[in-house]
Amino acid sequence: MTQLLAGTSGFSYKEWLGKFYPEKHPADAMLRYYAGHFATVEIKETTIVPIANVGVVIAYIGREGKDVTGDAFKHGNLVNKGEKGVWVEPLDPGKYPINSYTHRVEIVPTANVVLTMRSVYTRVSNLLRCFSSERMRSA
Repeated sequence: MTQLLAGTSGFSYKEWLGKFYPEKHPADAMLRYYAGHFATVEIKETTIVPIANVGVVIAYIGREGKDVTGDAFKHGNLVNKGEKGVWVEPLDPGKYPINSYTHRVEIVPTANVVLTMRSVYTRVSNLLRCFSSERMRSA
């Protein structure tokens, strides 16, 4: 006889209160309660999207979504959150419990580099000093 072991990729989801956990179950007792019902729990690192970045989510599971890029640009698989494909809305900076077996998050930098005219002028001036007339004379 084959034995089937079932588990999830986490256990501390407040959305499970009243559905799996009792309605007012304390957070620090969730693992003990979970372990009484499932044979295994896998603890994985939280996905962190750093400041000045966004996380682009690629979902390998979910219902087939309709491409939301419109008629002008046919990307083919930009979909709404929860659907299979590349989610049109990225993750903002923060921590996210992402199941790495079913989703991938690509971190994309979004910081702008702003050069003020003063910094550009200073850099050009320093460069021009290297080409002063005294240095450029041939012997």
